Amino acid sequence: MLAVIRFPNPWGFQMGPPEVRPKIKPSYRVHICVPCYNEPSEIVFATCEAALNLRHPWASVRVYLCDDGRNMDREKQVINMNERRLHYLARNKFPGVPIHGKAGNVNSALKFVIFEKMRPTNNDIVIIFDADMKAHPNFLAHILPYYEDSEQTAIVQTPQHFFNVEHTGDVFNHQNSTFFFGVQTGLDAWRATVCCGTNFSIRALPLSAIGWFPTESITEDFLLSLKITASGWHCRYHGNVLTTGEAPEDLRQIFKQRSRWCTGCFQVFFQVETFMWVRQLPAIQMLCYFNSIMGYLSTIICFPVFLIVPVVSVYTKTHPVKELTTVLRTHTSCSPTRPRLPATYPPLRTAPPPLRARASAPCVHTLNSDGFPRARSSSSSSGQPTSSA
Repeated sequence: MLAVIRFPNPWGFQMGPPEVRPKIKPSYRVHICVPCYNEPSEIVFATCEAALNLRHPWASVRVYLCDDGRNMDREKQVINMNERRLHYLARNKFPGVPIHGKAGNVNSALKFVIFEKMRPTNNDIVIIFDADMKAHPNFLAHILPYYEDSEQTAIVQTPQHFFNVEHTGDVFNHQNSTFFFGVQTGLDAWRATVCCGTNFSIRALPLSAIGWFPTESITEDFLLSLKITASGWHCRYHGNVLTTGEAPEDLRQIFKQRSRWCTGCFQVFFQVETFMWVRQLPAIQMLCYFNSIMGYLSTIICFPVFLIVPVVSVYTKTHPVKELTTVLRTHTSCSPTRPRLPATYPPLRTAPPPLRARASAPCVHTLNSDGFPRARSSSSSSGQPTSSA
């Protein structure tokens, strides 16, 4: 399945944006949302400051701090910053009404504040950064050309990168390089990139057309990309690190995060409504999105094997990898297309024997009776002829 998905574009790193030459200068309204809850305020404001530093001649940028914890100190700090492009938002919560976590927080900002008095258009771009994801200054320069290149582009996803995780010591695979620089690039070739919930941008028009961010699953990002693709829009991927964040280091938080990802994928595929969206996809895009849940299913199938094989190997003194290597070597050496070499070889001489010096005699030709050169006779080691021609 992965071979089919990754075949058109198996790997991509440090990708450049598409080259576009618009005849008229584009004009985009960029709305950056930074949802947060109980994260440290210094981390949240560092992300907001990085978002405020984004500049592009095609865009006007506004940043919205979507505080789901309603921290009064944060609101005061935003007021004291006296930055017109930074807005503090805190939604109202009512007893008995589902809040829908991050999706409900962003939806409240989009529906009741940002687009309360204006209709979303194709030139309205919504960008989501998690509270600990600081954008690089060239973020917009890499993202906006995708929207200018094709009017069908709805989502542009970028990879995640963490400053507190080394590639050589990434035990829990936080960087997930295989997914971000291998799988996602293949999905991009089929215009079925999986949204990852942060470091991505989306047009506001198709987002509003599907009812804003989905709340049917705790992984609203995955369901969002599925709905957008089924609606006929394109989900693109840009394989270039444009943000830097902080990965969780607490073991409980790590397992909670991975458990939420797994639960959300199963929620998506075991809902009746999901099949109504999936049946609108072409076969290859169905395969692309089905691959997401197959990763967890294959783990469930292979997990007992990973437990049994070491135990059997210790008690029976059988080493599967070693045995398989021996079989492969035997098969390769006995292959009919490759001749089998002898087991022993004659010793090689260290140096060729020295050549004997031979006196060079002047080449003298004599003519026969017909006027042609007469053939010379073979000479002995002393250089004298042994027989006449």
